[in-house]
Amino acid sequence: MLYELARCDISSVIFDYTEGFMLQQLEPPFKESLDGKIVQKIVYSTGVPINPFKRHEVDLAGMKILEKESDVAARLSDIFSHVYDFGAQQNAAIFEAAYNGLVKYGDNMNIRKFQQELEEVAEINKAANTVISKMTPFFRTVDFTEDPEFDWENILYNDEGKVNIIQLTLFSREMQVIITEMMLWDAWYYTKKFGSKDKPFVVVLDEAQNLSHTIKSPSAAILTEGRKFGWSAWFATQSLKILKDDEVVRLLQASFKLYFKPTDDEMTKISKQIDVTGDGNWLSVIQGLQKGQCIVVGDRMLANGKVGAVSPTVTNVLSFENRQSEC
Repeated sequence: MLYELARCDISSVIFDYTEGFMLQQLEPPFKESLDGKIVQKIVYSTGVPINPFKRHEVDLAGMKILEKESDVAARLSDIFSHVYDFGAQQNAAIFEAAYNGLVKYGDNMNIRKFQQELEEVAEINKAANTVISKMTPFFRTVDFTEDPEFDWENILYNDEGKVNIIQLTLFSREMQVIITEMMLWDAWYYTKKFGSKDKPFVVVLDEAQNLSHTIKSPSAAILTEGRKFGWSAWFATQSLKILKDDEVVRLLQASFKLYFKPTDDEMTKISKQIDVTGDGNWLSVIQGLQKGQCIVVGDRMLANGKVGAVSPTVTNVLSFENRQSEC
């Protein structure tokens, strides 16, 4: 699908925290067919190219204004609290440190100053010591470079249809998720300002169960409003068991879903997701899925050329070589 998008000059962005899209892992026919169109950014060596403390421009009743410092602080405290499973007191300490730093340093606020502010907050709120202890590896490992050459315009709206891989190898899972959610928020606000439904692009998020899907997460914003700004987000996961019910419901808002054969303990739940009425016997269909088969759920192009509702369908997925020969 990424190949076919690139052929149509539609760009894609892959946040790779599973190492599944490392260049040496990609199939040779895929790499050869996209010669010159695959762009890889290895964040471990180049640094995170954004400033997560940036106050973005938002639309308020037709007026363009900057976010409040409290909005940015709340966003960051939500990310860190989700990843490290912090409680209310630690969340408050993170918010206070980020907010104080933003008020004090303005546009010059950065991750180092945030660490300093946390240490100051710890003198009053002892809960901040827990935050500092858990986040010390993050502070010492992740660099934020604010790369002037990093440009969402060139990544999302490139006329040549590039496949952009944000490679997060060598970081711990916690760090990978933090970086991904920070960059998703940065891209989100960029597309709210410059994007539209007529400028589509794709974002691939593998192992999506590791991300936050709460109401305040970038995932929730993308799923509920993303299409207005050109987003086609592909959330891939092998299991939804670790997510809360409201997060699963939010993910199921996706307008188009592919179900490959799941593990035995998830088959019943997925059969109900495919057919909430329970009229169809989808459990037996799921049990019978073979390699290269999936169940497609969502609107598709009809015989009259228009897109409309279609019943869930078992589909055979052609190999990459066969798809190429049909192009």
